[in-house]
Amino acid sequence: MLDTVLVSDLHYGDRRCNLEQVACLLGHIGHIHRLIVVGDTLDYWVTKTWNLQSLLALLSGLCSHTVVLISGNHDPNNLDELVGDKIQVCDDYEVEAKKGIYKVIHGHQYDKLLCSHFYFVRFCFWIHQLLLNKYGWDFQRLLRFSLSNRSKSKYFESLVKESVEQMRSDYSGYAGVICGHTHFPVRVEFDDFEYFNCGDLIEHFSYIKINQDGEVSLCGYFPGIKS
Repeated sequence: MLDTVLVSDLHYGDRRCNLEQVACLLGHIGHIHRLIVVGDTLDYWVTKTWNLQSLLALLSGLCSHTVVLISGNHDPNNLDELVGDKIQVCDDYEVEAKKGIYKVIHGHQYDKLLCSHFYFVRFCFWIHQLLLNKYGWDFQRLLRFSLSNRSKSKYFESLVKESVEQMRSDYSGYAGVICGHTHFPVRVEFDDFEYFNCGDLIEHFSYIKINQDGEVSLCGYFPGIKS
């Protein structure tokens, strides 16, 4: 059994979310002692109604002890009320591993574009959803404008670099930080600090695992393909 698995950016309620593929991922991982969703479990930017029974059953079904949801910028403010008492909801969390304690946050707090131009970002997101849902644009064409693809641009790389440097300063007493938000799975290692990004459960189906020996690793899985 794995001690801890961290996933991020499920965006349940968005058309891009596929619970069957998420179930394949969790089934591939196997039984988990603790499951942490690192933000954007739900997506209130898209809808304010969800079939939470199927989602909660999925999250709890393969986890023997603890399910933790980190609040993300797409999550509703009343996320804790929606999911009930059996699932812990918090703004940040701490996990212990071989190298020390890692702080777990969604990471949108360090997104300068989102913080400085929130309504512009919401408007662009709304246009993206309009093209996808109402006018039926090809999803693969829309992926060119997705956050994970923008993450590969030089501009976005510079923003992420600044964010990681700020996190390194803010959490200097920690072994590292584990985030989501960018939808782009990555590990950045310094001499005394590590930055992990879980990626997402929409495009990459990536995750971070911490085994019983405390080793932290970034993994990927593609439903239907043996890894």
